[in-house]
Amino acid sequence: MMASDTLLSALDVGNSRVLALMAEVTPEGELVVRGAGMAPLPEGMEAGQVVGFKSVVERIKEAVQEAETSARMPMERAWVSVAGTYVVGKNTNPELPIAPRRQPITAKDLQRLWDAARWQNLPPGHVVLNVLPHDFTLDDQEHLVNPEGMVGSRLSMNALVLSSKEGPPRTLEKAINDAGVAVEGFLFAPVAASLAVLTPEEKA
Repeated sequence: MMASDTLLSALDVGNSRVLALMAEVTPEGELVVRGAGMAPLPEGMEAGQVVGFKSVVERIKEAVQEAETSARMPMERAWVSVAGTYVVGKNTNPELPIAPRRQPITAKDLQRLWDAARWQNLPPGHVVLNVLPHDFTLDDQEHLVNPEGMVGSRLSMNALVLSSKEGPPRTLEKAINDAGVAVEGFLFAPVAASLAVLTPEEKA
């Protein structure tokens, strides 16, 4: 049986079917699929939004149970892909003074910058789905990929913030919870696809 900290699960609740996937993360960082399930969804979803709650819950249960059977362990938590016209993107450029001045950049500094990006000019009634950093600037050093450990006094980040109207993802989360699975987080479907198939050079 897989340890829970090496298990990665995902759900894709589309307009016509529900997909469930369970994979094991190896010590080398590779993913090995252990379980997969699919359930048709002829009704219940429209344009990425739940329009038939009970039908969606039942189909999620079917897909999850099929994945659990082949993986031989329960799916307790899952990352969930979302897509729809209710998702919007906005470029942002938060800045962070480093105190005391000219100290090495730490993971805590990067987290503070990340948090600032999440809440900068967020549209009313929206929740943040993903923050996608493009590059960082540390004082006069531009286009940095990862500034952790570098020395400077002011750090900024160019990022794309994807947010959604609050209702659709919260309703989908409730349906997934009612099917017996907790939501680890949401990921915009096109972003999930790019992470899965694009090379580092293509993502640049």
